[in-house]
Amino acid sequence: RMGYLNDTVYLSAYMRYFQWWNLLRLTRLFAGIKPSQLNVPDNGVCLDIGCGPLTVPIALWLARPDLREKKLTWYCLDHSQTALSLGEELYLAIAARTIADLGSARTIAGSASAGNALEPWRIVRVKGELGVALRQRAHLVTAANVFNEVVEESGKPPEFTAKRAAD
Repeated sequence: RMGYLNDTVYLSAYMRYFQWWNLLRLTRLFAGIKPSQLNVPDNGVCLDIGCGPLTVPIALWLARPDLREKKLTWYCLDHSQTALSLGEELYLAIAARTIADLGSARTIAGSASAGNALEPWRIVRVKGELGVALRQRAHLVTAANVFNEVVEESGKPPEFTAKRAAD
């Protein structure tokens, strides 16, 4: 039972407070990045290390309508299967609402087209830790909070832990 998100009390607190705070700060960050700096191809593969409750994919979905148009596969890696499951439920609810709202807006504007239907990104939950092998090479790799947490938990000098995690 590694990782604090495997503890129900900590996971509940995280979902109640920190998830929303992290979504706020990450959506602001991602909204300010130029599209050329997030050059993920259609049918691209993304990896979020230490994904927790899918905070990065949710924030990107909210902040980047240009990425919503792409079919992406997200490998979401974390120690906590429960956090991954909760995050996927939240992501799918947000994506469904966004897609429904966009469909309504397109219908009102008279530009609805069946061939342009949005779909949620594909989520592949991976229970594991840094270094786990994936089936595909990622075009985008994110790690929003994992490195500061790895350093805090290791008890070794930050330089040692950061180099080991980066390798």
